[in-house]
Amino acid sequence: MILTAAQLKKKWIKIFAPDVFGNMEIGETLCDEDKKVMGRTIEKSLYELTGDASKYYINLIFKVNFVDSAQAKTIYYGHSCTSDFLSRIVQPRTSKVAVRLPLKLKDASIVVKAVAITERTVGKRIQSEIRKKIIESFQSFASSSDLSGFVKGFTSGKIQNQIRQVANKIYPIRIFEIYKTEVLSVEQENKK
Repeated sequence: MILTAAQLKKKWIKIFAPDVFGNMEIGETLCDEDKKVMGRTIEKSLYELTGDASKYYINLIFKVNFVDSAQAKTIYYGHSCTSDFLSRIVQPRTSKVAVRLPLKLKDASIVVKAVAITERTVGKRIQSEIRKKIIESFQSFASSSDLSGFVKGFTSGKIQNQIRQVANKIYPIRIFEIYKTEVLSVEQENKK
């Protein structure tokens, strides 16, 4: 295969995860100029990053925010659960309580989408009370947390367990999951 002049100028740049995940290498990308790598996103499974097979359904999204010669550093940019997981947790004779909530952390603004699945079908009044408790729990956690603390909390399951315990006081919750987050803005985004 004959390489063109443009292909000869390109180089491989290694992409590294944020400090929360131990700055491990998560991929490589090909480019001819470092500035063209800025803003690219990469998606990795939480299982690939932590080795915890029970978290296979969580896909994390990282965005390149700093490039230095052959290395690119990323920030957490969001996550989503696989659609098959979401389909599987909702079963007959249960109720789904969904919450979409914008949160202001100490150093970032994010949107959190979560779902609680009850043990049995419940009425609208109980669903409303569960939703209210979930929102209160998220807001109290967000007021005292930064983005890296939030990511650590939901990847370890700490946030989910705390919210589930609070919601269980109203009606038994079978599953509580944060199925999607989106980072809207991060203060000091270019920080190494």
